[in-house]
Order: sequence, then C-alpha cells, then structure tokens
Amino acid sequence: MDFIKKHQNLILSGCIPACIMLAYFVYRGFAPFGTSSLLTVDMGQQYVAFYEYFRSTLISHPGQFFYSFSNGLGGDMFGTWAYYLFSPTNLLLLFFKKESITSGILVITVLKYALAGLTSAIYLQHLAQKNKITTPRASVVGFATAYSLMAFSIANQLNLFWLDAPILLPLIILGLDALIDQNQIKIFVTTMSLMVIINYYFAYMIGIFTLIYFLWRASPLSWKKIFHYVQSWIYVLVFSAIAWMPTLWALLHGKAQYTENSIKWSFAYTPLKMLTKLMPGTFSFKQMSDGLPNIYVGMFVLMAFVAYFFNKNIGLKRRLGALLITAFFLLSFCFTPLNLFWHAMQFPWWYAYRFSFIFSFWVLILAFEGLLHPIQEALLKPIIAGLALISLVAYISTKNLPKISDFMTENQIQFGVIIFIAALVFWVGFQAKDFNPGLTPILVCFMALDLSVNAIWSLNRISYVSQTEFAQYSSAARNAIDQIKDQGHHFSRIGTNYSRTKNDPIQLGFNSGSSFNSNLETNMLDMMSALGQPTTSGNVTYMNGTLISDALLNFKYWSFVNNETDHNPFSTKSVRHDVLKRYHQIGNTKYADNYLNQYALPLGLTTTHPVSNTKKIGNPLQYQSNLLKKISNHSQNLFTDITNQAQIYFSNVTSTPNIKNGLLTKQKLNKAATVTFEYEPKNNNPIYITAGSQLSHDNADIFVNNQRITEDLDYDQPIVLSIADQMKGKKVRIQIVLKKQSLLLSDFSVAELHYGTFKQDYQAAKTNSLTQVKNAGNVVTGNLNVNSDKPYLFTSIPYSSGWHIKIDGKTIPTSKVGNYFLGSNVKLTSGKHQIKFTYIPPFFMLGMSITIIGFLMLVLLQQKKLFTHKK
Repeated sequence: MDFIKKHQNLILSGCIPACIMLAYFVYRGFAPFGTSSLLTVDMGQQYVAFYEYFRSTLISHPGQFFYSFSNGLGGDMFGTWAYYLFSPTNLLLLFFKKESITSGILVITVLKYALAGLTSAIYLQHLAQKNKITTPRASVVGFATAYSLMAFSIANQLNLFWLDAPILLPLIILGLDALIDQNQIKIFVTTMSLMVIINYYFAYMIGIFTLIYFLWRASPLSWKKIFHYVQSWIYVLVFSAIAWMPTLWALLHGKAQYTENSIKWSFAYTPLKMLTKLMPGTFSFKQMSDGLPNIYVGMFVLMAFVAYFFNKNIGLKRRLGALLITAFFLLSFCFTPLNLFWHAMQFPWWYAYRFSFIFSFWVLILAFEGLLHPIQEALLKPIIAGLALISLVAYISTKNLPKISDFMTENQIQFGVIIFIAALVFWVGFQAKDFNPGLTPILVCFMALDLSVNAIWSLNRISYVSQTEFAQYSSAARNAIDQIKDQGHHFSRIGTNYSRTKNDPIQLGFNSGSSFNSNLETNMLDMMSALGQPTTSGNVTYMNGTLISDALLNFKYWSFVNNETDHNPFSTKSVRHDVLKRYHQIGNTKYADNYLNQYALPLGLTTTHPVSNTKKIGNPLQYQSNLLKKISNHSQNLFTDITNQAQIYFSNVTSTPNIKNGLLTKQKLNKAATVTFEYEPKNNNPIYITAGSQLSHDNADIFVNNQRITEDLDYDQPIVLSIADQMKGKKVRIQIVLKKQSLLLSDFSVAELHYGTFKQDYQAAKTNSLTQVKNAGNVVTGNLNVNSDKPYLFTSIPYSSGWHIKIDGKTIPTSKVGNYFLGSNVKLTSGKHQIKFTYIPPFFMLGMSITIIGFLMLVLLQQKKLFTHKK
C-alpha cells in the first residue's frame, strides 16, 4: 500500500488513459470483445502480416530474421524490423495464435497508451521537482492523460509502431535535462539509443527536437554543455550502430532513392486553417491521406499554454525563446521546405505531419511549467488572449464548415467553445492564492472527459475490418497454401489469383512475389516492373505472369479461386487463362483449386554464357523473351506482336494511326466511347496484352469477350495480362471503354507466345539445375551438377550485395545478372558441388562490432572509475 500511495500519480497516469481506450474498444466490439477488430487501412493491409511474421520468426523460423522469400521474390528484412518490429511490446504477440493476433494487437495498443501516460507523468514530476514545487497546481495525472490521448496518438493508433516515439520522448527529454543540469548523460544516451534501435525514422525527428530543446533549455550555453551533448550523440551512434548501419544501407538502396531533389518554397495551405484542429474530434478517413496536423491536447492544456507567454514569473528571454520555437513548429506544419526537413526530405505518403506529437509534447511542457508559477494577479491579458483565440478558432471553423465537414460539425464547434470556457474557469481557479489541492481530481475528470470525447468522435469516423472476415479468409488461405506445401519438398514459389492484401505471403508464410513494405529495395521494384508486374512505391504484386515468367521465377504452384463455391471468402483478383489451360490441377480445398506448373525452372541453374546485363527494355514481354533465350542459349523469338493483325473498331472515339501509343478522344462527351480489337487465332498459343499505366481502372475498363479484366491495381510501368489461350478458330474480342474524355493507349500491344518454342527453351534451360534446395531464410543450400558446356551460375534470387556464395566451402564472387538477379560470372569447375547461399545485411557485422566494442569500452571505463574510487 505504501508503494501505491507513493506512486499513485504514476499508476493513475498509466491506468486512466488505458481504461478509457479499453472501454472504447469494448464498446466498439473489437476482438476479443466482439466481432470487429482494430484492423483498418495499413494496420489491416500491411502491419498485421508483419506481426504474424514476427511471431513466426521468433517461434519457428529464426533464419528469416535477416531475409525472407515471402518479401516479394525475396528481400532484406532487417530494415523491416528496424522500422516496424523492434518494439519490446511486440513480445506479447507470442501469446496469441494466428487468427487471434488481432486480440494481441488490441492488448499492445492499450499498453502503449498506458506507457505514454506513465512516462509523461515521470517527466512532469521531474519538472515539478526541478522547479522545487512539491504540490504542483498543474495535475500530473490530468496532463499525462492529455499527452497519452493527444490527437496524434488517437489518429495514428493504427500505425501502432509509431506510438513508441511518444512513450520514449518524455524520458529522452528527462535525460537531456539531466545532461544540462548535472552533466549526467546515462539517461539520455540509453533512451535515445533505444529510440534509434526501435524506430530510426522517429528517432530522426526526436533528434531534431533534442537540438532545439537543448539550445533553449541550456541557455546560456557553455562549451562544457555543448561537449556533453555532442559526446552523448557519439555514444548513441556507437551503441545503436548495430541497428542504424545496416538500416541505412537498406534505405540507400530503397526508400531513400525517393528523396525529393527539388524543393518548392511555398505554403501547403493557409496557416490559419490549422486552427480548426484545435477543436476536439477533428479527424476522419480523409484526414489520413490529405489532412492537417493532429495537435489537439485538450482545452485546459491549450489555455495554460496561452497563459505561459504572459507569465512574468518566467524570464522574458525564456518566454521569447519558447515563442520562437512555437513559431518554428507552426511554420513547419505549413511551409513545405520545413515540413520536408522534418520528414527526412521525403513527403509522407498518407499520415502527414508525423512530427506533430513532438509539438504536442512541447505545448504540454510549456503549459505545465506555466502552472508551476501561478500568475495570481495579472489574469486579464491571458484571459483575453484565450477568449480571442477560441473565438478565432470557432469563427474559422464555422466559416469553413462546408469544406471541412468530413471532420468537423456544428456540435464539435459548440462543444469546443463550451469546454474551453470551462477550462478557462479551471485555469483561473488554479491561479488563486488559496488554491485547494482537493480540486485536482475534478480537473483530472474534466481533462479525461475532454480527451475521451476527442477520441470517440475521431475514431467513430473510421471503419474497421471485421474479425470474422479476417479470420475466415486467413484460415481458408492457410488451408489452401498448406495443401501445396505438402506437395513440395524443396524450394518453390506459389502464386495465387486471390489475396486479402499484398502481404498475404509474409502473413501466411509462403514464398511468392507480392509485398507491401516501405523498405522494399529499388532493385526488386525495377525487376518486377521489367517483368510486367504491377508496382508502385513500396509495393509489388505478382499475379499477372506469363508461362515464361512463371518458369523463370520458379512459380511451381498456383492456387485459384473456386468460383463454384458459394460464400467464398476469396475474390478473383486476376485471370490466368494460361494457368487454367496448361498447368495440372493437383488438389483442391473448399474454396480453392491448386495447380502444378510442370515448366517451373529451379531456383538456380547454370548457363552456357554469363547472363549479361542489358539496357532496360520498356516492353516486359521482350525482356522475358530475351532472358529465357540467354539462359537456354537459343535465339528464336518467343513472342509475336499481333496487334496490327486485329480488326479495330472505334465507337464515339477519334481514330489514331498509331494505336499502340495513340491518344483516344471522345467525340460526344455524354455517350459511351470504346475501341475494340477482334482477332481470330490460327493456333492455340497463349495470348497476352501489355497495358501502360494510363490504362489503369481510373481511366478505362478492359473487357475480353465481354468479361471485365479484374486487375484493379495501380501501377507505374506497363503490365502484362493473360487474356486467352487455346482459342484457335474462335474470336478473341478486346474492348477498351473510356472513363474520361481522353485516353492515352500507352505501351498497348497484343502478343502471342510460341508455345512449342517455349517448351524447347525450357528443356534446354532446366539441365544442370540446382537440386535438393533447402531454404532457411537467409541460408539456402543445394546440390549443383556442372559440366564444361554450362559453367555460369544464374538464380532467380533478387540481387543484393548482402548475398555470399560458397561452392564446396569456398567463396566465389557474386554478380548481378540479367539486370536484377543474383549469379556469378566466374566459371565453375565441372562435377558435382554443394552450394550455399548466405545473406547477411550489409554493414550488419561492422555495426555489431562497433556496438560491442563501444559497450566493452564503457564497461572498462566504469571498472577503472570504480577501482580508482576504491583506492
């Protein structure tokens, strides 16, 4: 009981926000309390798969910690851990199984709200003690609740791994205070190092703030303080080198290549629009993609923040410095170059102004510190300023209501004004000389109510995936994939024409070609684009292959939707006529039919000549053909362009002489407009089309024999679509329906694959193949029989400098072959060999060495100090 009494503020600061959010989750019926779930937007499309991968890696597949063939065609995973998965709270997921992982996500979410309340309370108590105030007029519990439930954390609870930053930020600043006041660097170095390891992206933002805070708080500066600050950062970089060095490599070969090179010196919007976000509940789905900064921390905190700048008990220089920093934050929210700077020179894709949690913490610091020094006498100016601010907020919100109706209502404006006036009354009461600390619990309840209403209004505008839908799909897909896994005893890839998300492979644990991951390497994106697969920044999808790409990439199995099953949780995402006509069905489940590709080449093989790199080819069918010809050492063309052999009909469209890259324009805007290709094949070869990015479903619909092509995807480069097979003597009718006034038929073509030639090339290519292939994530082993005619190694593993190859225990040089793949241009000796591929993230060993040496030096220094002290 003494412990509880002594730490009751800390306990309450963690429990109150956790209980508020838990009550809301129960009310919404989130699993395990109902049939809904916390899966929404990226949490449902991306992160839940990573959490299942997290469980699988720690429980049964540790080798995939560094590398996974479920990440696209295969990719580095260390960067994924460093951004998404290094939070210690994720260990709780080990207690939740597969489809019930949504319950684990809810538990972690509630825990993170609790931890944010706890760490902010620790900092606030430190701030009170620092000002030598034993009974602060500001409520530690109320302010901690406001921080835990601030708008940033409510709006971004779906980005669960982001919430580690608000948890660690108060402790980092606590450590910075200790550095400034006492020359003690342990807390800052420890917490900042943890932040870099847990999430480098938010560590970057917090790092900027530590410099701003240091310059403000340490004034007047001294060389000793500067030395300790710089020294601390050197320690941070050393102790976290094991994480940031390999991660930096991954970024430089992936996400960092999208860094903005040109800066627009402009404002993103009128700065006064930000005032609308000072009302409670100003969040919606639209705000996720293209919104204003989430900066609401409650009306009482807002009033106390305004009053801080009128508090003459705080030095003028300090208040002016705080005002400049506040102005810098506000300018950063609307001035494009500063916003870009906070986001590491990359504009966020959705979820804008991700550093807003730092501003909210800054507001909370000033508000709390101002209340530690009550004004008591000169109340008029802050009261007038507060009333003027809320009046301006209400006026701008009302004026812009039609434009911001997605996140604002009249009820919100009225409630906001009322609760601000109530907050103003509370603030005045807490300035009185005869202040009664017994009123603090009432303030806590008031602040909790304010932030609870904000959370409810904000989250009620978001829809979620039902737990039933998630569990049913996952279970059905797992059953279908497991049946295929039972068929294969060695490495192979599996394709599906259904998916819940692009991260199905990593969630369900099978080798495939799809992924949605911010850390995808550009080599993977370029490779998939060259092969004619849909790609955009951060995601790839393999479901539009050809017989050639299936063979080259070792897609030995396919799982297709059983369209005859009622209430099937699978929906058809693509149609592969060639798969249905050419591959052998090997089994089925209630919802899926599974097929074996008898033409799948192994993961590795040898070739007569090194598979050279060439200039990038815009036509994916041409690239596939050239690659297979190099591997098989044959020269016959595999595809014939038949676009101009078709009869072309225009309806309400101006014709164009160059149909492959022609601009189609509607003649009458209010009528349907189409262009139709009709072709009667003279053989049974598979037929494909290529479609440029202008032919996405935003601009056009494509029908083949009156059936709409189902690939409703975004893509940046031309993609390949299977449209027909074994149609000799039958009419193939391709119709493109314009959805807009004009349409550019970019990179459009129709081609047929010479099936007989393909089979010959396959037979030639498969000799001297890698056999007995075993995959353990970052280690792949197998046997390879080499003869003098085919001494060069080619694999369908995406190239990375992290791969190392050993033949019979001896290392051989690796090469990038076929523009994107891992191989070796060194001649291998004839005979039977054992081959081993090992992936180690570049700079991981160096980073680990630096971190270990740093820790050893720290231990030695501590031992030396202890020994000297004893003497």
